[in-house]
Amino acid sequence: MGLGFWRLGDIMKNLGTRCHSADNFLISTLMLISTLMIVGHLGMALSASAQPAPKDIPVEVFAALPANLSPKLSPDGTAFAIIVPLRGRKHVLIRPIGGKQDPVVLPPYEGSEISWIRWANNDRLLIGLSYTSRRFEFFGKRVSETRLLSASRDGKKVINMVQGKKDPYATGGSRLGVVFSRAQIQDRVVDYLDDDPKHVLLALNDDLNPDQSYEVRRVKVDTGRFKNVFRGTRYIQDWTTDMQGNLRFGEGYRNKSTKTIYLNPTTKIWDLMDEKPIHDKYVLWAFFEDPRFAYVTGQNKNGIRALFKFDMIKQEVAETVYEHEKYDVEAVIIRPYGRDPIGIYLITDRVESHYFDPDWSKRQRMIDGALKGYVNRVISSTKDNGMHIVESESDVESGAYYLFDEKNKQLHFLDVKYRDLEPKMLSPMISMPYEARDGLTIPAYLTIPQGVKAESLPTVIMPHGGPHSRNIWGYHYRAQFLASRGYAVFQPNFRGSTGYGREFRDAGEKNWGLKMQDDITDGVNMLIEKGIADPKRICIVGASYGGYAALMGAVKTPDLFACAVSISGVSDLPQLIADDQKFVGGKIWTRSIGDPGEDREILRATSPYHQAEKIKIPILLIHTKDDTRVPVAHSRAMAKRLKGMKKSVKYVEIEKGGHTLEVEAARIATLKALEKFLAKHLGS
Repeated sequence: MGLGFWRLGDIMKNLGTRCHSADNFLISTLMLISTLMIVGHLGMALSASAQPAPKDIPVEVFAALPANLSPKLSPDGTAFAIIVPLRGRKHVLIRPIGGKQDPVVLPPYEGSEISWIRWANNDRLLIGLSYTSRRFEFFGKRVSETRLLSASRDGKKVINMVQGKKDPYATGGSRLGVVFSRAQIQDRVVDYLDDDPKHVLLALNDDLNPDQSYEVRRVKVDTGRFKNVFRGTRYIQDWTTDMQGNLRFGEGYRNKSTKTIYLNPTTKIWDLMDEKPIHDKYVLWAFFEDPRFAYVTGQNKNGIRALFKFDMIKQEVAETVYEHEKYDVEAVIIRPYGRDPIGIYLITDRVESHYFDPDWSKRQRMIDGALKGYVNRVISSTKDNGMHIVESESDVESGAYYLFDEKNKQLHFLDVKYRDLEPKMLSPMISMPYEARDGLTIPAYLTIPQGVKAESLPTVIMPHGGPHSRNIWGYHYRAQFLASRGYAVFQPNFRGSTGYGREFRDAGEKNWGLKMQDDITDGVNMLIEKGIADPKRICIVGASYGGYAALMGAVKTPDLFACAVSISGVSDLPQLIADDQKFVGGKIWTRSIGDPGEDREILRATSPYHQAEKIKIPILLIHTKDDTRVPVAHSRAMAKRLKGMKKSVKYVEIEKGGHTLEVEAARIATLKALEKFLAKHLGS
C-alpha cells in the first residue's frame, strides 16, 4: 500500500486490516500528517507479530475511551476538530489542515465532561459540556447540567455562550438576568443558522420559573452577546425552525401531559395543537419550503414508524415519504448546512442510511461499494460537499474513519477509534432470534468467543438499558471484553424495545419484571436447550434498566442463574417513579412503568429491593456517585438490605463517571470488578 490516496475502484479488498499493524500504523500516521496535517497518533498499535490472545488483552484496552471521537471538518475544509482522550478525560483537539500551525488542545472545565463539538463557522468551534450539579441535592436529587463554550480555532479565545454579570456560569439579560438564576440546560441549540454563521439560536430554561418555559436567544458566537427572539411560553422546552430560520413549532411537557404549538403561516397566530393529531401521534423533524407542510414520523397503517409529509393546517398526512414493511424509521438525516431532510436512518440488524435525495443516495452507494460489509455513515462534510468524513464499523471493527474526497473520488484511511484492538482479536456477533412463550419473536444477538465451539459455554446474559432502546449488530466494548475472557454473550431485544413497530414496543408497557423479564428467561432457556450455554454457568449482567433486569432475574428465576451483576441499575420502582416525577416529563414517561397509586403492589412485587429475600445467588452491584439518571441510593440501599439478610453481595462504588461511565477510570474499575466476580462464580 502506497502513501497516496486509494481510488474507490481500487481500494483494498480485505479491509479487515484497517492499517492496524505496526507497519501500516506508521504509514497511516505519515499519511495523516503529510496529507491532512492532523495531530499524530497518541499511542502505538500492537505489533502484528506480537498480538496477544484475546484472553491476554488487558482490561485497560477494552475500557479505554476512543482514541478519537466525533471528528468534524470546518465548513471550508481548512481545519479539523476531534474529541481525544488525555489522562482518561475527553479533550478537544483543533488542527488546521495544511500549513505549519501546531494543534490546539482544549481541556474540559474542572468537574465537567465534553459532550459534543460542532463548527459554528470557519473560525469558531462550539463545545458542549455536561456535569453533575448539586442544585437540587437539598431535595435528595442531583441533576445533570450543560454548558456551551465557543472557542476560536487557535484556542486563544474561549467564551461561555451564556454569560452573567458576576457569576461566569450565570445567565445574563432578559428575565434570566438575575445572577442567582442559572439555566440548568445551556447547550440546547435550536438552529445553527448556517446562513448567518456569526450567530446561533439558543434555548434557555430558568429553574426559578415553575412554568418550564425556554426563551430563545440569537447569540453572537464570538462574544456571547444576544438578542431575545422569543421570551418563552408556558411548558414549551423544544423549538423547531422553518426553512427560513423562523421559530415555527414548539413542544414540551406539562405535568402529566404535553403541550404543542404551531405558528400558522396564514393567520400569523400561534395555534395550540393539544387536541390535534400532531400533538400525540407524530414527531415533527423539519419543514418544507412552504411552512404549512412538515416532515413528521408516525405510525403507518401497519404500526411501523414511517416518514410523512404532513399538512399542519388540515392536520393530516399529505403523502408518505419513506416507510419500511418491518422496521421503524429511527431518525431523520438533515442536510449538512441546511434544514431540509435528505434521508433516514433505519435499523434492521444494523444501522442503514437510506437517502431520498439523489445526490446523497449516489454518495452512499459509492462509499458502501468501497467499504463492503461495514456500516458506513457520513458524519461530517464541508459546506461545498467536496470532502466528507466517513465512520465505518462492524461487530469486530470498533470504528474506523476515512476521508472521502468526492471531487477526485478518493477514499483515504484516517484512523481507528481503538488502536490496540484488531478485528482478528475480536469475536463475531450473530443474529439469533427466538420465540417467547406467547409466540412473540424476540430479536437477539449472540457473541461466541474465538476458537471455541458453541457448546456448553459459560454464558453472560446482557439485557440492554432503556428499556425503550435496543441492541444492534456492531462493536460493544463490554460484550467483546466478556467474550475475550471466554464467555458467550447473549443480548436479547425483549418486548418494549424500539425499532420493531408500535405493537412490539407497547407490549412492554407496565411489564417491568413481568413479560419483559419472561422474554429474557425464555432466551436463556433457548440457549440451554440448544446446548450453547452451560446451565450451571450462566450470569445475568446489565446496566441501567439492564441492571434492574439482572436483579429481577435473581429474584424471579434464582435457579436459572449462577450470579447477577447490576451496573447503575434500578432496584426500587416506587422510588424511581417518585424521583422522576419531580422532573420535566417524568410524570409522562413513568406511565410505562406503572401508576404509583393503582399499581403500587405490583411495583413492589417487581422491585428487587422489596423482594430481596428471594435472592439466593451472589450479587455484584456497581454504581457511580455522580449518576444523575439512576441515583446511587438505589445500589446503596440494595447492598445494605442484602448484607442485612446475610446474602452474598459485593458493592463497588465509583467516585466519578456518570450514568454511562464516561470517564476511563470508571470503565476500568467496572470491568476489573466484573472480571473478578465472573471468574469466581462462573470460571471461564
